[in-house]
Amino acid sequence: MIENSILITGAGQRVGLFLAKHFLKQGEQVFFTYKTPRAEVRELIKQGAVGFKVDFTNEQQVGKFLIEIKKQVTSIKLLIHNASVWLKDSDIDNNLFKEMVALHQLVPYQITMQLVEELKACQGRANVIAIADSKIKAGHKDFAAYLSTKAALKTMMDSFAKKLAPNIKVNTISPGLVVFNKHDSIEYKKQRLQKLAIPIEPTEQTILNAVEFLLKSPNSTGSNIELGHI
Repeated sequence: MIENSILITGAGQRVGLFLAKHFLKQGEQVFFTYKTPRAEVRELIKQGAVGFKVDFTNEQQVGKFLIEIKKQVTSIKLLIHNASVWLKDSDIDNNLFKEMVALHQLVPYQITMQLVEELKACQGRANVIAIADSKIKAGHKDFAAYLSTKAALKTMMDSFAKKLAPNIKVNTISPGLVVFNKHDSIEYKKQRLQKLAIPIEPTEQTILNAVEFLLKSPNSTGSNIELGHI
């Protein structure tokens, strides 16, 4: 069984994938979840990460995952709630809304609660970090469902920060634009950047910078790091 491990949900692509690769390079033992098998998942596993294929809308799969992760780790020093789905209200039906609730609320709650003892067992203070969104306070006319569930995620982490102190630090990172999707057009990218005070594509490195700050800070808990919210 592994001590002082790292668990990242939704690490099959984008931010989660970037973070998993970074920690693997640091020599850490990384566990991660993914929903869709892809080349990036196989690459992480080849590099030494342990992957769990989980559909977070399926209660049985979530339960099985929690049983399996407990069999493989004695302690967890970092838990990152990254799994997410980002859709406009116009693209959402009841099932997709339920998926958002599962990914952004129910499953982060279940995982955190079920792994409290493993988090407490790590050397030093463990860290729980959730990835929310910079627009949760202001709202957005096209993303009511998405932002409401991300706001619930942040509120949950605020409560966990009080509940799990002083042994476990719990914080949130709320980014705006991080990195464009491969299919985004040049025109869309231009329009999106024009809305920013600093018109750049910041990349996944900005999330890693925030994660590293929280890991190094000895008393940061219940905090929220906003990135590019203007």
